[in-house]
Amino acid sequence: TQRSTLFPYTTLFRSGAVILVAAALAGAVVALLKLSLSRHEADRQAQEARISEAEQEARFNQQRFTAAFTQAAIGMAIVRPDGSMQKVNQALCKLLGRACDALLERNFSALLHPGDAELFGRRVDALRANSGDAFSMELRCRSGAGQDLWVSLHCGHFIDPADDRKGLIYQLHDITSRRLAEDRLHHTAYHDSLTDLANRNCFNERLGMAVEASRTDGERRFAVLFLDLDRFKVVNDSLGHIAGNQLLQEVARRLSAVVRPGDLVARLGGDEFAVLLEPIESAED
Repeated sequence: TQRSTLFPYTTLFRSGAVILVAAALAGAVVALLKLSLSRHEADRQAQEARISEAEQEARFNQQRFTAAFTQAAIGMAIVRPDGSMQKVNQALCKLLGRACDALLERNFSALLHPGDAELFGRRVDALRANSGDAFSMELRCRSGAGQDLWVSLHCGHFIDPADDRKGLIYQLHDITSRRLAEDRLHHTAYHDSLTDLANRNCFNERLGMAVEASRTDGERRFAVLFLDLDRFKVVNDSLGHIAGNQLLQEVARRLSAVVRPGDLVARLGGDEFAVLLEPIESAED
């Protein structure tokens, strides 16, 4: 009778234990799920924070680039693969004497001197084709007033962060004053100050080139004429050096007037002049 009486209580006890264990397991599962969801949410928030930080940094970088590009002291242009200018800064507009609207969407090569445009085009094509290193060169641009400006141009690759399109960026610096000074020095070094004819140095260089050309090409001929002025000392002694200088200048003008455009008239010094005729067909010429 005692056994039969205790049996229901034992069964109930065991059932309660099973329920308690199941409840504990369910609680543990729920706790794990909550922990997993909490970690997942934390990871999501951290990832969103990193993305937001990266986007903000990208915006700051774009703003810094735009500010640096716009306010740069040298002229700058962002150029599309077809050569049209997508963006220009204030310094470039000032350098070229043109409004911003007159430069945007215009092909950059149209601003170059015809004598420099072809060489520049070859350099740019080679850069695009080979994805090579950036290059620098000196060339002439046409200003809005129609004047030639010497610029030092640096060309490099540029990737637009908005659409990842590959283009080029040009940086232009005005070197007109330096080139004009160099031209004056070169003119002084190779020209006679009194008559503005070529001097002895210039004549010797051209003569050396003519000699070398005739050696490599047997059909190429040239002639050298040498002359001086008889009794020139009498003019200086009787009329003075001013009159002598005027006589030399007149001789220089007359000699220059009777030769062909490709011939060279030079004053070697004193009253000595030389003429290089190149090319000629025969000695009779």
